[in-house]
Amino acid sequence: MPMLTLFAIPKAFVGHIGTIQRNAIMSWTLLRPRPEIILLGFDEGTAEIAQEFNLTHIPDIECNEQGTPLMSSLFALAQTHGKGPLFAYVNSDIVLFNDFMAAIQQLPAGPFMMLGQRCDLDVQAPIDVQAPDWEQQLRDRAHTAGRLCGPWSMDYFVFAPPLYQTVPPFAIGRLFFDNWLCYEAIRADVPVIDATEAVLAIHQNHDYAHYAQGYEGIWKGQEGNNNLKLLGGMDYNCFQINCANWTMTTAGLKPPDWTTARLKRCLEMLPLVRPEFGSWAALLNYLLDHRFYSDLDEAQMTKILQNLGEALFSQRDRWFALSLDGDAEAPSIYLLPPSKRDELERLKLHVHHTQATIEQLTNRLAAIETSKFWQLRKLWFRLKRSLKLTQEVP
Repeated sequence: MPMLTLFAIPKAFVGHIGTIQRNAIMSWTLLRPRPEIILLGFDEGTAEIAQEFNLTHIPDIECNEQGTPLMSSLFALAQTHGKGPLFAYVNSDIVLFNDFMAAIQQLPAGPFMMLGQRCDLDVQAPIDVQAPDWEQQLRDRAHTAGRLCGPWSMDYFVFAPPLYQTVPPFAIGRLFFDNWLCYEAIRADVPVIDATEAVLAIHQNHDYAHYAQGYEGIWKGQEGNNNLKLLGGMDYNCFQINCANWTMTTAGLKPPDWTTARLKRCLEMLPLVRPEFGSWAALLNYLLDHRFYSDLDEAQMTKILQNLGEALFSQRDRWFALSLDGDAEAPSIYLLPPSKRDELERLKLHVHHTQATIEQLTNRLAAIETSKFWQLRKLWFRLKRSLKLTQEVP
């Protein structure tokens, strides 16, 4: 019984897109231990490729009005017919190596989701997988001529049920469905693992001739707009690889390195999955924006950022939660992991100090604006402007 069911929905096997899809699928058949591979859809050549490589083929998939397959049907069919117990949705132009399977073998038991950035590479011809050094040659090319794409480049998703039992009807191959897959894993409180360091996933570059409206249609068409509505709006586009709360390395899993930029990004997405965290996230964002840590040295700040990131977003030790305690505007912390209590208490002191400073300044400004001096000042400026003696604004 395979440990992994890998599923994909190829485009028509025509021209260059046919060549690179064949390259990708051949690489999957060489993975060890070999996964179960399911090809879905009815595009030209899919049935023949499935037969040639002894793969499972499921042609009947639900589509939208434009004839585009739906992600809801794709994931449901794969999990219904696949043996599992793990599943991987992979774009059909992605070449994988055995570091992919090695990473999967290090994954934790229970629900999780693993994804990673791709490496873009020009591949024009069939890959000769019979050559003894084909993998090393392709890896060398990727390191010298490839380009590691950004955290928005999500081309494979490894997961364990019950994650993704219910999926919205996104149009496959358009925008935003991958952001939802990341969002849903974070919302479901499962570990989200960035495997970029451990897995080389080669994306073979291609044009968009396979789509009637080309690049513009895919990125700016009606189906993309419909996907955006299903996602919930552009705010949810922030759910990308850099929201992962674990990092997979060749040595195993570790928490990510928490920089100010990374922490701020995760604080921006946190209220979207945990609305009750909104006040706390906004307060932390404010403190980071106003450099509350200016009196700390670099080592102290790095430690606080790391502990904050782990406490908020990494599933290790004990989670801490927020309790409203009857006041929706003033969340409190409880169940703090002991190793993080000192740093978080220090942060709370900064929060209270900043709030007190803001309140003092607000009261002082209000007192000034109601004083006789301020009223006379406003009258003096009004008189000067009426006499056209000044252009000053009070």
